[in-house]
Amino acid sequence: MLPLTSGSVCATLDIMMYTDVKQLLADPVRHAAFALVLLFVLYTAFSFASVAFAYTMDVTIDSVHAVDASGNEVVLTNIVLPITVLIKGTVSYDHPAGVRPISLEATVNGEQIYGPEHAFRKTGDTTAHYSIPWTIESVDNLLEVTIRHGADSRTSTSRVSGCRAAPALAAAQLRLLGLSSTNGLYNKRVLPHVAQETGMKGLVWAKYACDENYVTFTSDMVLKLLDE
Repeated sequence: MLPLTSGSVCATLDIMMYTDVKQLLADPVRHAAFALVLLFVLYTAFSFASVAFAYTMDVTIDSVHAVDASGNEVVLTNIVLPITVLIKGTVSYDHPAGVRPISLEATVNGEQIYGPEHAFRKTGDTTAHYSIPWTIESVDNLLEVTIRHGADSRTSTSRVSGCRAAPALAAAQLRLLGLSSTNGLYNKRVLPHVAQETGMKGLVWAKYACDENYVTFTSDMVLKLLDE
């Protein structure tokens, strides 16, 4: 009898395993049982890997034009549209393996206004703050800021509304009446007077631009000035 060597032992085990698997596949019942065991092993391994590499990812909109946005709704007052403001917020991402990159983008009413750009400037950072410029042109907007890591994403939303101050309302009204900015009445009488009254404690103080009767009061002022 020849002495067993490490090579012969491995060869013998390979033959035994091949024979066992061949028998399992030949028997339908054993075949099914073998498949179930294999699926269980794969599921366990996948679950362990998922737990081992679990990560957290989040994005928030903190403020728009220095107005708190934590309540997912921002009302901007005392502004004249269009106006360029800053959207500020925070991005957080924590992965055991430190996987990168994370992209940041922003949309308003479905139209992209920023990105995608890298959310983190330094490798290893888990928190970053962003500042995105945005020119507001309409009084009601749905703002969405999104971060992405591969196919995964997180989105923070905020409804941003604004109220036009009297000069913007007056200019729009004059255009509807067919008066252009080259018209002397437009430039020398109406708009200067309205702008003056938009200041502190004026008849159409911009502070109250979101009040219910503000638009009507401004319109009446414009018509009165045109009749003078």
